[in-house]
Amino acid sequence: MEKFIAFDTETTGLDVLRDDYMFAFSLCDDDGNLEVFRVDKSKREKDKAVKRMNEVFSGKYTVVMFNAKFDIHVAEKFLGRRVRHVPFCDVYIMSKYLQNDHPDHRLKTLAWELGDISTEDEEEIKKYLTPGKKKGYEHVPRLRMDRYASLDSLRTMILHLFWWPMIKKNKNLSRLFNMEMDVIRLTLDMENRGLMLDRRESENLVIRLEQECQEISNKIVEKCGRNINVYKGDDIAWLLFDWCSLPVVSFTPTGKKKVSKDVLLYLKEEHKCTEKQVWFIDSILKLKSYDRGIKIIRDNYLQLVDENDIIHPSINTCAAITLRQSCNNPNLQNVAKEGVLLNPFPVPARRCFRPRVGYINGHVDYSGIELKLLVHYSQDKIMVDHINNGGDPHDFAAQLFYGEKYTECKDPDLKKSLRGAAKNANFGIPYGCSFKKLAKILGVSEKEAKVKFERYGEVLPNLAFLTRILSKEVKQSGYVETVFGNRLYVSREKPYVGTNYLIQGTAAIVLKEAERRFYQYVKENVEDGVCNVLLPIHDEIVFEWARASLPEMKEHLRNIRELMIDFPEFSVPLEVEFTITTTNWQKKKDYSLN
Repeated sequence: MEKFIAFDTETTGLDVLRDDYMFAFSLCDDDGNLEVFRVDKSKREKDKAVKRMNEVFSGKYTVVMFNAKFDIHVAEKFLGRRVRHVPFCDVYIMSKYLQNDHPDHRLKTLAWELGDISTEDEEEIKKYLTPGKKKGYEHVPRLRMDRYASLDSLRTMILHLFWWPMIKKNKNLSRLFNMEMDVIRLTLDMENRGLMLDRRESENLVIRLEQECQEISNKIVEKCGRNINVYKGDDIAWLLFDWCSLPVVSFTPTGKKKVSKDVLLYLKEEHKCTEKQVWFIDSILKLKSYDRGIKIIRDNYLQLVDENDIIHPSINTCAAITLRQSCNNPNLQNVAKEGVLLNPFPVPARRCFRPRVGYINGHVDYSGIELKLLVHYSQDKIMVDHINNGGDPHDFAAQLFYGEKYTECKDPDLKKSLRGAAKNANFGIPYGCSFKKLAKILGVSEKEAKVKFERYGEVLPNLAFLTRILSKEVKQSGYVETVFGNRLYVSREKPYVGTNYLIQGTAAIVLKEAERRFYQYVKENVEDGVCNVLLPIHDEIVFEWARASLPEMKEHLRNIRELMIDFPEFSVPLEVEFTITTTNWQKKKDYSLN
């Protein structure tokens, strides 16, 4: 019979990959017996704690934790060895799968709701902390702290006993939960390994951006003839709406004129601006972008690197309401790149990341996965067959929208532009975009957009009305269900977001399963240290490969590709694309497996 024991740590802070450490831990078995161990008071107590923790992570128990990745990091740092291989359960992940729409997945909140355990112990502890001073929980009187620690392991066990039977009895949930535990294990490796920052390039980029910001600021002051603070909202509002005579678009909740990026882009696109107005709008947009980029690179990347120029980000394996992953300290899921339409003045932050010495960096990205998932869930046979026969879905849409204007077009640039517009419409329509938005996407009048939508809907009705179809299901059941068998609960008041939940939730599982397969293949087939999985980014996995073993890389990547696209659950095939770089992420190039 499986034996469970809840394990919870108390630390000096949350940055255990760097300076913070454990000072106590608590245990609770499935009969409710509690134990608390301090490791910072005496050698005798520490030795006793080490012995007990080694027993807990010996494999005789399934260790139950809340946010297991954190507690495993802490335990491994304390013991000086790996324990991630032992059986464990993460109650936080159970909560995310069983009630993804819950507004608060914190341990104390959940245990109060399900186990009626008061949350007042947190307030009791805070009485002993000095606001604004670094006096942590390790300084709280022991009796108070021991009670506080033991309650957290009790909470963890109670939630586990309530949710574990629900997970086990559902074959789909049980399989997905096991996958999530494997993803936690490989994420621990990713966080420990980290990514290399090009310190010199990062520092030089900050200097260049600061110099350009200063030049732009000086020119603005010179042109408007007034010494203004170009980073202050009120001064920007004066510059744009008084000096430049641009119309006010909207106001903040406090009644001030909004000068956000969205407002500036709207003015530039929708208002017939003079050359002077465009220059001032672009200057403010550039300052906003560069100032944000400077802060990210200087205050995040450069502040968080270790002595070897390695950044160890914190990856939340099940963050969003759709179960997608996230990254913080720093956020590497949104590293800015050049050539982005929605940001005309991007900071080339991808130049800041480079391969380790002796390695190249590789990126493997699911190509067109969002549209393929939309097509799968719509089950529009024409588009399913078109994709399965190797056809281009956006070319198909362009023919529907533009007819001979597209098929007979001899201008390659115009044809590319029309296909691009059709691609955007192919995404917008299934999500329920309005005729006004469709008209803007296709570059036609709203009347024409309605005709084109009707044509699209006649040929691909399920895709055209996917949001409407799913909204009806959400109103009836309160959830959407992925092809993998897990439910994502959606507010009946906003049923239209069900489409987004379904697509994003499915893509999240695809990527995590792909990570698991990639990682397992490398462990079983590639010499230790040759390849390391480094980071998930939306629908992409970043990895590194040792230069000395490059002759064998292509064959291994072919096998990894097969594993990553092997999802018979879908009616259309998935595909991945590889890119590699020997310099920095911005300069990555396509890598053919042929």
